[in-house]
Amino acid sequence: MANDARQRILSTTAALLEQQGYAATGLKQILQESGTPKGSLYHYFPDGKESLAVEAITQRMIEMADHARQLLSQVDDPAEAIHVLIHHLAEMTQQHACGKGAPIAAVALEASNYSEPLRQACAAGYDG
Repeated sequence: MANDARQRILSTTAALLEQQGYAATGLKQILQESGTPKGSLYHYFPDGKESLAVEAITQRMIEMADHARQLLSQVDDPAEAIHVLIHHLAEMTQQHACGKGAPIAAVALEASNYSEPLRQACAAGYDG
């Protein structure tokens, strides 16, 4: 149950970062949208928003890489596999009116200039 609260905080943070970027995502909003008490946030993420964002980005990129590997593994021809992946990403972007589909783009463009941990998390995500 305790891990559920931690996971809700991470998932909510990742979604908010994707939708609105780092600066516009506040801890109060994360708590409200995740339905977790303030104490849980500081219990699981005592170093604050930056470390929470780094972990949320890292987790989201691992999920995206796993999803891409799963899609690519379904097709034997490498060129067709890439086509399937790109088509899937385009569909997701269209379904969400371009509001989803680039999980770390907003943070990479915005916060990586003033936060080395965020820059490193974004770079590692793109490398993955």
